[in-house]
Amino acid sequence: MSQIMNEEMTALLVDDEVGARENMKLLLEHYCPEVRVIDEAACVDEAVMAVLQHKPKVVFLDVEMPGKCGFELIDAFQSIDFQLIFVTSHDYYAVRAFDVSALDYLLKPVDPDRLQAAVARLTFKPDPNIHQKRFKAFIENNEGEGISKLAIPHRGDYDIIDLSRIMTIEADRMYSLIEVCPSESTHGKQYTYAKKLSHFEVLLHEHPHFHRVHRSWIVNTQHVRSYSKREHCLTLTNNRNIPVSKSYRDHTQSLLGFNLSPAMLGQLGS
Repeated sequence: MSQIMNEEMTALLVDDEVGARENMKLLLEHYCPEVRVIDEAACVDEAVMAVLQHKPKVVFLDVEMPGKCGFELIDAFQSIDFQLIFVTSHDYYAVRAFDVSALDYLLKPVDPDRLQAAVARLTFKPDPNIHQKRFKAFIENNEGEGISKLAIPHRGDYDIIDLSRIMTIEADRMYSLIEVCPSESTHGKQYTYAKKLSHFEVLLHEHPHFHRVHRSWIVNTQHVRSYSKREHCLTLTNNRNIPVSKSYRDHTQSLLGFNLSPAMLGQLGS
C-alpha cells in the first residue's frame, strides 16, 4: 500500500468525457476506497485551477483531450507536488515509452487490478523535480524514432539514463545487471533491474546498437573496441571482455563488419 497512510488520498480526475470520469469515480469507490475524489476537470485549464485550489495528492490525467493534451498540465507548474497517474488509449509504442520513463499509467478501459496496483505505488512525498525528469524522458522517447532514455530504479527512486551510456546488460537469474559508462557528472556504475534479460531484448529489439551476443549478454556496439575471432569475445572501451556464444557469432561478426569504422575493422582478424 501507499507509504503514507496517515495522509488522506485526495484525487482530481481530469478527462473531457463525463462518462469516463464517472466510471473512474465508481472504480475508485469500489476498489480504492482510501482515495477520495475532491474535484473533476474537463480540460487542462480547469485542471490547473483545480490543482491550485484543492492541492490534490494525486491527479488521474487523461492524455488525449480537445485543445490542450494532458501532458501540458505539467508545463503549467514549475514543480509538481502531486502524484500523476496517466490514463491513456495510446498504442504499444507510446505505452512502451511510459514504461521506460517510469511514468505510471492506466490503459482504457481501466482494469480494476491495474488501478489498485497504481494506487498502491503512490507516495505523497515526491521529489518536486522527479515528474519533470520522467516526463522529459517520456517526451524524448515518444518523439524520436525509438527509445533514447531509460528510467532505472535506484535507491527508492529512478535514475534517468541515456541509452548511449549503457554498455552491457547481463542476465542474473530473474534480474539484469546494467553497466553504465561514466559521464561528465557521474562515475560509471552497475544497476540491478528486476527484469529478465529477455525483457530488454524485446524492449530494445528495434534499437540499432543493442544486440544479444550471448544467452547472458546484450551489448551496445557503440562501446565495442575490438572483436577476437580466436577467443570469440568482444573487448569494450573499458577493456572488459564479453563472450560471444556460437549461436550469435555469425550475426555478431556480420553486424560489426557492417557497423565498425575502418580502424576497428582492422582488429577483427586478431
